[in-house]
Amino acid sequence: MTTGPPRRRRAAAIALAVFGSATTALAALTQAVLHTDRVARWDRASDSWFYAHETPAGDRLAVLVSFLGLPGAWIVGVVVGLVLVWMRQWLLLGGWVVALGGGGLLELGLKAAIDRARPPYGTTLLHGHSSSFPSGHAMAACVCYVMLAYVMTQLVALDRSRVVMVYAAAGLIIAAVSFSRLYLALHYPSDVLAGLLAAAAWLALCIGGMQWAKR
Repeated sequence: MTTGPPRRRRAAAIALAVFGSATTALAALTQAVLHTDRVARWDRASDSWFYAHETPAGDRLAVLVSFLGLPGAWIVGVVVGLVLVWMRQWLLLGGWVVALGGGGLLELGLKAAIDRARPPYGTTLLHGHSSSFPSGHAMAACVCYVMLAYVMTQLVALDRSRVVMVYAAAGLIIAAVSFSRLYLALHYPSDVLAGLLAAAAWLALCIGGMQWAKR
């Protein structure tokens, strides 16, 4: 008896559930940011707290960690893409390019649509104008490192515990990048959360589609 169709249906159901949940949460958060003051008050208080507790050494470390988000995600993207070309893993390569490229376009579209001003304390670290919502670093890190974990687990046969470790490592990098954006007062907490939710929704489509195509 084949298990292919049930697995495809299960993978599709999980992907749709993640996509629906993340999209709904992102829509609710966006509405709260645009039309209520409750989230804005929390954001301003958090931004002031981080700014008050910054140190020069902490700033330097946070800048280095932020690099893992951008441009680090694009550097990883190019390297992994070249490796997949060399390995002739065309399905994984296609999914990798769509995930990172589409995620970048999605981020730009959301920033242009919301056009939220940056936190006032972080403007001294910025070069040129860019919108705050969602956090591009958090979103890029989430898309890149979750996809990297997925690609690794597709290329290398790992037991369940090692698969968990690979995804846990990706989660630690994403958490570190997200925290660095808050520490540097370059984003509000809702910006970072929006970036993670948008990334989760996009990843659900990309990984769900790749699982369906693979089987």
